[in-house]
Amino acid sequence: MKSFTLQRYPSSAYGTFGEFYEHGGAFEAYSVERPWLENQPFLSCILAGLYPLQRFHSSRFGQVWQVCQVPGRDHILIHPANWPSDVEGCIGLGREIGALNGKKAVLHSTATLQAFHLLLTNETQAQLMILDAPPVGEESE
Repeated sequence: MKSFTLQRYPSSAYGTFGEFYEHGGAFEAYSVERPWLENQPFLSCILAGLYPLQRFHSSRFGQVWQVCQVPGRDHILIHPANWPSDVEGCIGLGREIGALNGKKAVLHSTATLQAFHLLLTNETQAQLMILDAPPVGEESE
């Protein structure tokens, strides 16, 4: 089973960005989520923790991966997105962080998701460890 980590940068009113990568693998991307708003459905990024991922068919996005067993939440998808406003509590992936229309964004999201799906072609499950940014003044290990 493939295992991924999402290491978040500090959340702000403008969103939550981070690094998304495969353990022992070559897949690396950046993530975009809504800001931390106390885990409110559709408004907030989700709680840090270890979650199973399962294939899911979305009527809006097609074949995607769903983050399961999130306390107080459901229907958390990993799908194409550039800005925090493109996700409603979900996770977007992109190849780099930059600016799009003058706003901080992840870029090349569709191609990044295609690479993510290709990596998981023969998988039915995976797992995702989400880590919050270390407190200011502390380095991550």
